[in-house]
Amino acid sequence: MSLICSNAIIEAPVTFGENTTVHPKAHIKATGGGAIIFGSNNIINERAVINNLTAAPLIIGDNNVFNVGCLFEGKRMGSNNTLESKSFAMKNSVFGDNIILGSKCSVNEQIDDFMVIYGKDNVWRKVQEGNSMKKFNDNQVLHSKHLDYLKEVLPKYHTIKKHD
Repeated sequence: MSLICSNAIIEAPVTFGENTTVHPKAHIKATGGGAIIFGSNNIINERAVINNLTAAPLIIGDNNVFNVGCLFEGKRMGSNNTLESKSFAMKNSVFGDNIILGSKCSVNEQIDDFMVIYGKDNVWRKVQEGNSMKKFNDNQVLHSKHLDYLKEVLPKYHTIKKHD
């Protein structure tokens, strides 16, 4: 079951996958009218905005993290991605898998798997096999623990919506 805080703003036809968590003040909307379909184990933090600009469904994969104040208006998102605080994925963005969009970075194009975008100049770096790849795998263990923690703590301090 998903955990949706009652003061999250949901203005779209949305399907939440298993164990997705939506924090207070997160904003999920569809200005284009299309549905938004989340996979499982996603975390949408405070003031994150996810907006479907089209009439077509916006598909978001599994194990993604939308950090505080980020904006996602892209066409599709794969799995295991992180949008850091105040990052922006504009309308032409298509995310593969295992992508990190750094704080205050912005993109408006297709991003291949295992890409990190960082710094004031939006530097792109492909993650290579080895230690960097191990960090991506370790991140999934941390992500699972984070979800367990949120399931325990959020209901203690916020009213939770019933949502299937």
